[in-house]
Amino acid sequence: QAAGAVNHLPLAGSNQTTGILIQGRPPLPTGAMNEVNFRSATPNYFRAMGVTLLAGRAFSAQDVSTAPPVAILNKAAAQHFFPNEEPVGKQVRFDEGDNTPWMTVVGVIGNVQHMLSEASKDEIYVPQAQDDSRAMALAVRTSGDPLALALAVRDQVLALDKNQPVYDIRTLEQVQMTSIFLQRVSATLLGVFAVVALFLAGVGIYGVMSNSVKQRTHEIGVHIALGAQPSNVLRLIIGRGLKLILAGLLIGLVGALALTRVLTTLLFNVKPTDLATFAAVSTLLTVVALLACYLPARRATKVDPVIALRHE
Repeated sequence: QAAGAVNHLPLAGSNQTTGILIQGRPPLPTGAMNEVNFRSATPNYFRAMGVTLLAGRAFSAQDVSTAPPVAILNKAAAQHFFPNEEPVGKQVRFDEGDNTPWMTVVGVIGNVQHMLSEASKDEIYVPQAQDDSRAMALAVRTSGDPLALALAVRDQVLALDKNQPVYDIRTLEQVQMTSIFLQRVSATLLGVFAVVALFLAGVGIYGVMSNSVKQRTHEIGVHIALGAQPSNVLRLIIGRGLKLILAGLLIGLVGALALTRVLTTLLFNVKPTDLATFAAVSTLLTVVALLACYLPARRATKVDPVIALRHE
């Protein structure tokens, strides 16, 4: 359906940054720089990747080395450098010396996520025909199984240049999975440890409450002998456990808030202090703890008062 090339493929792990100057703006202070991600692309790259054109035009076959230099900004860069202006038609150039030519901004595209662990950054695209980038990644959009066309794509590239190496053929889904491999492994391990910790916590609470009920057998027998109902005994045991649960949750929440910054690199589109996550985990822990308290409490309601009064 479409094919295009770019010097740094999204989520592939490589990047290149540069500084730009804007015509008509005062010189930047010494050491300051308008840093942007630099991308060199062929005309059909945006179509191949499904990138939305928001304003102006995309690159065309007429944007050759002898044509006037042009550039395309992503939405983030357009809003950053031209917040109350129309970016299309503005002049920008690379901050690489006075001989660097001015480029006309001919279009604005939607933001492209180049790293899942961080928000989209300012980006500038230039036509590959007006740039000297040599290492390029070819992107091909198909309607069916992408890998089914791998051999045909390889043959076409070799037909154009038999010395051109074709390697590392992957679907974009595979590229994405590779880019988050370490995060997925870390998250899986944390999940396993969390389940084990939850199980151990439940067993621990159950053991503490069972021991507490055993130690209070005489007291429980007195309550039952004096007419206490099973519901009264349940409230007595679970009430004591609930105090411990709430104290533990408070300490845990404070500790979690203090340590969330350590997990920031493992999160995507979730804030370290996400209220819904904290509420869900707190609810789960409370349910597990209450269940661990309920089982000994339920057993306590069946205590024979005669046997309990004889208990030492």
